[in-house]
Amino acid sequence: LEGGAAAISVLTEPVYYRGDLYYLFKISKAFNVPTLRKDLILEEFQIYESVIAGASSYLLIVNQFEDPSRIEDLIQLGRSYDLEPLVEVNTVQDTKILGRTSARLVGINNGEGKERDLIKTKNLSAEINSEFLISESGIRNAEDVKFVMEYADGILVGTAISEAKDIKAKVEELCKLALGRHGE
Repeated sequence: LEGGAAAISVLTEPVYYRGDLYYLFKISKAFNVPTLRKDLILEEFQIYESVIAGASSYLLIVNQFEDPSRIEDLIQLGRSYDLEPLVEVNTVQDTKILGRTSARLVGINNGEGKERDLIKTKNLSAEINSEFLISESGIRNAEDVKFVMEYADGILVGTAISEAKDIKAKVEELCKLALGRHGE
């Protein structure tokens, strides 16, 4: 947080990402900023877990649902506990489904590694009407931030920060540009 991060994304998926709900609980109590439960949320009980763990938000990935009404049900359940979900899209088809929900906080997943494509933020942002749009993943440096912030309101960065030799300096580098877009 010393570097300027406005929120913390916490991996809670234990098998593939070595996350844990306990991490979310500890981080939510230790820092006075919003926390995102970054996990594949598909069921109501996961939202209840998120509430108990102190999350401010949780991740809903549009392409994991066949029925937009199911996404909307999970959005409304979270809102009933004052949580606003981050609803993630990956394709134009996802944005069409998103449009049939009341999502306010939307993320565009740019992918990582060989799948990395920051142009997705540019292209998909034109298809999205949201209160706050986040460019997620694939953001490595100041140049990437400058590009995606032309189309988004914020960024979600994981790998570039976790792999940095100086985490605080990396967060400062990325946040300075992201916040500068909004004149803050």
